[in-house]
Amino acid sequence: MSVTDPLLKSLKYLIEEFYSVDEKVTDESPYLEQFCITVEKCFTKGMKPGQWLIPKDNGDSYRRKRLWQILESFETNGPVPYSISTAVNAALSNKRVRGKEGRLRYLIRHCLAHSSLHVLVEFLMTRRKELRDIYMVGDKENILTMLNVFGGGSSIMIHEQLSEQLRSLLLTCSTSLSFHLDLTNSFFLDETWKLPQTKSAEFVPTNELGIEMIYVQGHGIISRIKAGSVAAETPSLGVGDLLVEMNGHLLFPAAAGGEKDAKCVWRECKSRSKPCMLTVVKPRSPVTGGIYPPLKAILTEYHEWMDIYYKTR
Repeated sequence: MSVTDPLLKSLKYLIEEFYSVDEKVTDESPYLEQFCITVEKCFTKGMKPGQWLIPKDNGDSYRRKRLWQILESFETNGPVPYSISTAVNAALSNKRVRGKEGRLRYLIRHCLAHSSLHVLVEFLMTRRKELRDIYMVGDKENILTMLNVFGGGSSIMIHEQLSEQLRSLLLTCSTSLSFHLDLTNSFFLDETWKLPQTKSAEFVPTNELGIEMIYVQGHGIISRIKAGSVAAETPSLGVGDLLVEMNGHLLFPAAAGGEKDAKCVWRECKSRSKPCMLTVVKPRSPVTGGIYPPLKAILTEYHEWMDIYYKTR
């Protein structure tokens, strides 16, 4: 009797849906978000929740790691396949993601875009013993125990047949599908797989850009665009947009007058006579018109501030 898992069945179904639409998969493909969620669940299923500090028989304890940290440890101690090493280092150097979940999600997208996600599974299959109960050099005591990182038989990754099925499915993706993904759009991967709509525009710096901003929870929201300014002539910018990046400088978390203030970056570009590239996140979906979920609380607070502002004028 063959062994299977509901997640693998879902993954197979989603791959078939990709085929039914187009072999070229983009960020706009209707099944991409659910596909990525399912892949992440396949990798993390069976990981034991709960306390980070796990007691040992001798009375000491060790800190349980998550999948991203394990991959980072493998990369540090090597050897790992070149494509996986490249993906791990790309995730580490990406300033748009900060947490373990965000880096793992970026790594998955990076591997999809470079047709190497099956290589990650192949590599982890060769390290199954370490995933279950390994002693590795590291931390203060020079020995780090990662016993039962994945929880028993419920894990796909430490099950020989299930991990092979996962590898086979992802190999199909690598050889038969083409993922054309915008890897720069990773601003909210720490929070969600749902990608925002982003717009970019390049300006030649003048005395001022012509936008006013309100900072809410570390995010700069465009509250006004001055008539006749360079910003007013750019249709990709609008009131309510989140200004997230300028010339490679990530602008959140930020505060007015701080190191990541848009004005500081603008003045720097002007002093060097360099073009300035702005990237904004649009607050609403171009398809449904709904507010992008991670921005709901931010925009609610923004509108409250704007109401107070106009009432006191």
